[in-house]
Amino acid sequence: MESSKFTIERKVPDLVVGRELTPEQGVSEMRAFLERMRQEYPTHNYVGSLIIDSYDPAKKDKIPIVFSAKVRDKTVGVLMGVEERGGLYLHFLLVDPIFRNTELTQRLFEKAQSTSEHIRLNPFGLQTKYRDPEKGSHIRTDAVSRYYKRFGFEQNEIGGMTWNREPSDI
Repeated sequence: MESSKFTIERKVPDLVVGRELTPEQGVSEMRAFLERMRQEYPTHNYVGSLIIDSYDPAKKDKIPIVFSAKVRDKTVGVLMGVEERGGLYLHFLLVDPIFRNTELTQRLFEKAQSTSEHIRLNPFGLQTKYRDPEKGSHIRTDAVSRYYKRFGFEQNEIGGMTWNREPSDI
C-alpha cells in the first residue's frame, strides 16, 4: 500500500503493527488492553468487557480478526473486525490516549487494508465522544466521518463508510 495517500502524524519509535495469529489470541489481547485502559484512565468511560466477550470465538459464529499495535511489546492500540460478505467489517478501535494523533491508527488501518479487498465500518460504532459538563456525553458524528475519510474511507449509501482497494493496489 502506498502510504503517501495519508497524512502521517507524529512518528512512534519502536512501533510494530501486526495481525494476531489466532482469534483467541486477538480476543485475549483486546480484553487485556481494554482492562489496562480502564484502569489507567478511569475517567474515560471505556466500554465494558461484555463487548469484548461478545466476540469470543467459542461463542460467536463470526470469527474476529484483530490487529494490534505494540511499542516494546506493550499493546498501545487494537483494531478488530470480522470477515463478512467477502470483506472485513470493522467493529472496534481502541488507542491508548498517549498515542493519539500519531501514526498508530494509520498503521493499524494500513495493516487491515493489506489483508482485504474492501472494508466496511459503521463510524458510529467506532465513535468519538466528548464530554460537555452540562449535556453529558455526545457523539461527534461530523468529526468521526472526517476522521475515517483521512484513511481512505468514503460515506456509503446506508450511512456507513467503505474502503475499496484500488485496481492499481492489487
